[in-house]
Amino acid sequence: MHVFSSAHSILQEIVGDISVEVEIHHDTEWDIFPEIGESIRHAGAEELCFSVGTCPNQGRWAVGIANGWKGRETAVKLALGFSLLADRSPDDLENFCKNYPEFRVMVAEAGLLPPRGPAKRSAFNASQGQQWQSSPKQNSWSASPAPASGGFPKFVWASLDNTAGLVQEGLPAEGLCVYHDKQFADLFKNGQYVLQEVLGDVGSEVVFTHDPDWEIMPEMAEAIKQAGGEENCYAVASVPSAGIWAVGLAGGWKVRELACKLALSVALVASSGDFDRFGAYPDFVEFAQTAGTPGAMVEEPALKKPKARRL
Repeated sequence: MHVFSSAHSILQEIVGDISVEVEIHHDTEWDIFPEIGESIRHAGAEELCFSVGTCPNQGRWAVGIANGWKGRETAVKLALGFSLLADRSPDDLENFCKNYPEFRVMVAEAGLLPPRGPAKRSAFNASQGQQWQSSPKQNSWSASPAPASGGFPKFVWASLDNTAGLVQEGLPAEGLCVYHDKQFADLFKNGQYVLQEVLGDVGSEVVFTHDPDWEIMPEMAEAIKQAGGEENCYAVASVPSAGIWAVGLAGGWKVRELACKLALSVALVASSGDFDRFGAYPDFVEFAQTAGTPGAMVEEPALKKPKARRL
C-alpha cells in the first residue's frame, strides 16, 4: 500500500475530526501565499500547484504539492500528519506507526526512527506528482531538487481526437506543450518577444484558458499524458486568426502564460520556416528547430553549448 493512501487515516487518528480541526487552502496560482511559493522554489522543488493545510489548535501548517485538488489534499494531509508527529518521542512514534508501515519508512527517512531493512523511498512518488513539505517547530524537511533537464525545457506534442472542443472549433488536433523551467529564463523571455513580433498585439490575438485542476479541458490532460508528458497544471493558449494552439505547464499562472507564449512562438515560426528572421535569438531558433515539428519530444536533450571565449 502506498503511503499517500493512508494520509487521511493518519491525520484523522492524530486530530480526530479533520473537517473541524484542519483548514485546507488551495493556491493554484501562487497568489494567496506567494511567500510559500517562493520558499518552495528556493528549496528546489518543481513549480506545481500547492495547498496549505493548517491545524490552528495545534499551531501547525504544512504544504501539499500536486496538480489536481485531490492529490494536493492527500499530500497536505500526509505532510500535516508528519508535522504533528515530529515532536513525539521515538517510542510514541514507533507505536503509532505499527498500523502504517509505509509511513514508518517515511519517518525513518527523516531520521526520526531507525530504519528497518534495505532503504526504501516512500515520501515522494514522481509519477503521481505528489510531494510533501512540513513545518515542525525545530526541524525542516523539503523535497530534493529536480534534476536539470538539459539544453531545452521539457516539451511534448499533444494530439486531440475529433471530439475535442478545440478541434470542433476548427483548430488543428496537434499542439506543442512546453514545461516552464526557470533555468531557461532567457529562452522564455525571448519566446515572448518573438510572439509579439509575429502577432503584434498579443493581448487581442491570444486566448488563454487556465486549467490548473484539469477540469475545463480534461481531454487536454489526457492527451498530454498519452504523449508521455508529466502531470502539471496547465493553460491552453489559442490564436484563432492563425489557426493554432499550444499549452504551457507550470505552477503559477504567470509562468504558465510564459510557457504558452514560448510554445506558440515556436509553433508559429517552425510552421513558417522563417528561422533567419529571428537570428537575434539563437537559443530560440535552436529550440524552435528542435521542438517545432509535431511528434518531437525531448528525452535526453543535449546540454547547452558553451559560449566561445575571446583569447
